[in-house]
Amino acid sequence: MYVCANVGFLSLPLPDQMNLLQSTWLDIICFNEAFRSVPYDGCIVFADDFKCSEDESKKFGIPSSLDSISRKLAQKMTRMMVTTEEYILLKTILLLNPGKQQHTC
Repeated sequence: MYVCANVGFLSLPLPDQMNLLQSTWLDIICFNEAFRSVPYDGCIVFADDFKCSEDESKKFGIPSSLDSISRKLAQKMTRMMVTTEEYILLKTILLLNPGKQQHTC
């Protein structure tokens, strides 16, 4: 995982590492999913062999709010032409800045 390559992360005490991971895992997974879907072509890419259109998302019971956020993020990352390096930096910011968030999904 990219966390091991993060210079400051491994120097943190183990409880702090665990707290950061526990508080940001969902954000990081969603961010990964959006980046895998760039360039966005109407499908969210969950894996190399599994892509999901909006109609399929409804069929599979993916919550519409989560699907909408994922698609908007993939579209925005496509428009901004986010590079792999920028993606890694943004993901690190997500990890190290958990903040207090309320997930409604």
